[in-house]
Amino acid sequence: MNTNPDESGRSITYCPPPTIQRFLDSDTLYRLTLGPLGSGKTSGLAQDWLQRICRQDPWKAVRRTRGVFIRPTYSQLATTTLETFKRWVPDSMCHISGVAPFHGTLQKRLPDKTMVEAEVYFLALNHPQDVERLFSMEYTFAYVNEAKLLGVSLITAIRSRLPRYPPRDWGGSSWHGVAMDSNMPDTRHWIYDMAENDSWKDQGYSGTKFDPEQLRFQLTQLMPGRQYAHLIDATIANVCETQALDAAGKKPDPWEFFKQPGAILQAPDGTYLPNPLAENIQNLDGGYNYYFEKIPGSSPEWIRVYFMAEYGSVFEGRPVFMGFFSDNRHVAKTPIEPLRGLPLYLGFDYGGNPACVICQLTPMGQLRLLRVISSEHSNLLILLDQALLPMLHNEFSGMRIAHIWGDPSGVKGSEADGRDCFSLLKAKFPNVPVDPCRTNAFQPRRDAVIHWLTRNIGDQPAFIMDPREAFMREGFIGGYLFKQVANSGASTGEIYHAEPLKNAYSHPMDAFQCVALELRDAPTATSPTPARHPAKILTAQEAWKGYTA
Repeated sequence: MNTNPDESGRSITYCPPPTIQRFLDSDTLYRLTLGPLGSGKTSGLAQDWLQRICRQDPWKAVRRTRGVFIRPTYSQLATTTLETFKRWVPDSMCHISGVAPFHGTLQKRLPDKTMVEAEVYFLALNHPQDVERLFSMEYTFAYVNEAKLLGVSLITAIRSRLPRYPPRDWGGSSWHGVAMDSNMPDTRHWIYDMAENDSWKDQGYSGTKFDPEQLRFQLTQLMPGRQYAHLIDATIANVCETQALDAAGKKPDPWEFFKQPGAILQAPDGTYLPNPLAENIQNLDGGYNYYFEKIPGSSPEWIRVYFMAEYGSVFEGRPVFMGFFSDNRHVAKTPIEPLRGLPLYLGFDYGGNPACVICQLTPMGQLRLLRVISSEHSNLLILLDQALLPMLHNEFSGMRIAHIWGDPSGVKGSEADGRDCFSLLKAKFPNVPVDPCRTNAFQPRRDAVIHWLTRNIGDQPAFIMDPREAFMREGFIGGYLFKQVANSGASTGEIYHAEPLKNAYSHPMDAFQCVALELRDAPTATSPTPARHPAKILTAQEAWKGYTA
């Protein structure tokens, strides 16, 4: 419990929620609090800074520190991070400059007659000059607000600037570290992997496996231009030096994660209820109503991430299959085992981000998505040799591939080895029919997917996917989306682009659309419609007869 004066000089008392108290009590080098909106996470960062500046060992009766608060943009800093900071550290204690980059100095005499002299900076990472300032200055500790918006390599790079202030001839720092907060990320995020799978332990002494090229790529995106090349090289060298020093001293860089309870719960019938374990409710306007009044108009996934504090993805735009795809209906509850007597159908998308889907069609006509393989900044040959072919050999050994379809653009050329993509596929699968999908037009391919999403096979959906394919699920719920038209000038409603945004999700979705379109009219045990390629395709009905004979 801490007491601070507000702008009027009145005392305000800070009583940390239980999870935040454990966060404040920890001296772990990397600390991260996860939780719902309104749970007091950012206040915890401000309070941690207040405590750390007073605990710094004095040198000649002065406790010197330099801290930095980081977010991707200055608008986010100004409206969230800085506003919360000023609530607990009023201008009378520490005047913060009104022009970016924001900074200030707190000077305060403590009861033991020592003087606190604490510099604090608020830096965004959306301008090259600010990134340069971050990696050219020396700090005692760093605070990252909404850490899921930064790559883990950048977190590691920030760590390399600690502890460089105060210098050793001023006594050095008595503690240093990186404190972070975040709303919930998705299940592919580095935070999920480290918090839930303890992946940082597998990397040895350092909290993460440092990849210099990954950091170089991220810094180049933040600081484009040859004038920053020297700073980028120096930053990477600093990170390597920091990790080498830690390894030489055999001092691990541990991580610690503090997860708060969700603010609300969901009953089996879908009703939302207050969570009695929720934190910081007493400090919210309206208590639990702070959340319940925002539920109307919010998507289930948004509520799940920001109110229920569960891992998930929220996207800006209109999902391509909004209103058609249902998590409960189209994602199997348990992993789908392939039907060994039935053939496989493969769909491909090409370009610099190739993707492949592996599907089956049951005798009753249910389309099953078994596996998805995608590779960013790669080519088809690498995808085939390093991912798909080993998977087919191990997981689908002995199973026949009935047909392969790909994006028609694959006939124009290849980034693999000079051959076009279809020639490469035919070489790798010499006994399998390989054809372009019947059209490259978006609308008929989308209609084909909707066909599968909206039909039933008895009491079962006509389409179902394996729950292990979390990335594809995210594509369906919103990663594959129509982006809103900026400044459209529409008087009513919102206007979106007619074609989906090209992103990491669009490539596996395009591959799946090829299969969905081509199998839409395939014959099944309940539909004797002739196959579109009768000489090449072993139908599901024929395969089933062979399987049960």
